[in-house]
Amino acid sequence: MRPLHEYSEHDIRRIAVLALIALAIFLTGTLCRQAILGSGTQVNLKTTDELSGPIALTLAGAAENTNTPSGADDFKLANTRFFDNHNWAVTTIVPTKINTDKATAVLHKQDGIFRLVLGPGTAFDGTELDGLPNDVAKYLNLQGLVYVPGN
Repeated sequence: MRPLHEYSEHDIRRIAVLALIALAIFLTGTLCRQAILGSGTQVNLKTTDELSGPIALTLAGAAENTNTPSGADDFKLANTRFFDNHNWAVTTIVPTKINTDKATAVLHKQDGIFRLVLGPGTAFDGTELDGLPNDVAKYLNLQGLVYVPGN
């Protein structure tokens, strides 16, 4: 960049005109946006992760006459582990508004969306692990979440 004293008076005028045009465009855009959108109230949505939605829908389906729980308000997810290139997940659901046991859920990503395939539950029958990847089944076993019926 050249020092200011090396610019001609003509160059300085062109720069000033371009700066004024840029300022006019900015102000026009701001005023148009304000006129179109008005000064209404901003709505901020709570963010959630890719697992909370499918879990919330499952929890809502299990309860009768209830609103869909919110992963941001009604429960949190803890100890989430992903397997097989982020295509499988095991997570713990921790209720935040009611006093009940935490539960474990296994989710599988299908068509880019995680879907609940096992749980939520506090323990799982060993036969329910059929069809799960070996590393997911092994993880559930190591966490003490698998039982053999009749034992």
